[in-house]
Amino acid sequence: MDRVGICGAGRISGFHASAFQRAGLEVVAVADPRLEAAAALATVYGAKPYSGLGEMLDAEQLEVVSIATPHHLHLPQAMMALDRGVDVFVDKPLALTPRDGAAILDRARSLGRVVGINHNLLFHPAVIRAREILDTGILGTVVSIDAWSLGWLDIAPWDFRRDSAMAGGGAWFDAAPHLIYTLAALAGPFERLDAWGATGPSRVGGEDSSVAIGRFESGAVVSLRVSYAYSAPASDLPWPAGWRQGIELNATEGAVRLTVTPTGGLDTYHVGDPHWTHEDLDVDFGVTFDGAVDDFARRRQGAAATVSPAASLRTLELAYNAMK
Repeated sequence: MDRVGICGAGRISGFHASAFQRAGLEVVAVADPRLEAAAALATVYGAKPYSGLGEMLDAEQLEVVSIATPHHLHLPQAMMALDRGVDVFVDKPLALTPRDGAAILDRARSLGRVVGINHNLLFHPAVIRAREILDTGILGTVVSIDAWSLGWLDIAPWDFRRDSAMAGGGAWFDAAPHLIYTLAALAGPFERLDAWGATGPSRVGGEDSSVAIGRFESGAVVSLRVSYAYSAPASDLPWPAGWRQGIELNATEGAVRLTVTPTGGLDTYHVGDPHWTHEDLDVDFGVTFDGAVDDFARRRQGAAATVSPAASLRTLELAYNAMK
């Protein structure tokens, strides 16, 4: 059984750890400078806590390191693990900048190692079902798209999102990648994407709200809205329960609207129908991380996978350059 170490013990790390366990890997170590947080997560899996990645790599024989840490640490931590001969799974975004992301992928390629990136929304049943419907051509040609990721993010005193230098920006760079890679999977490659941000009442270090407009190579256009300062009923609930995340694609012969949070579902409309047709596709959100880890496992075995390094780098490029 391959052994995995979890780097980071914050909000997302538990999803990583449980997904690797369900995929049949053994979670043996957790590293975080907040040793009490590392110990709390490690206890769940009978693992050992460490205060840093280097200490964990020195003490453990690992096949995989899962990185769920502040964005500015992705480059040095991925490089450290790769140089030790360990495959790496990184939460989005791949790195702080496209240059850093390319460096990680180049290093992995030169060492014959595998890097996976957590594009977990691609494995939500609502996204999978929407893609199936669009691929049939029954809705015609997609013309316009709206996408949103909205909530009030509760920022802990130690959260790196309070510092825009550590996060690479604000809400846009933290949340928009999920929309960008999902949109690319549903509507094809982006031609361009431009974003604008605003600062409101939240405690995010950079912008806490943003809007973007873009165009795909197909000619379809898209609007995106991202906010960590969204006020609405239930928006005070923790992520993902308090989050509103979805996409609506309007086409020449109908439309499809999907949501992944707070509940998963899909609504489809065909021109001439009197109403939308609804499918309940609500699942535990951890299922999406299971799909991402399983996809990474396929790549480690040399099989075809949904998330490619090139696609992850392109997502990073689009998110990074849109706000420049």
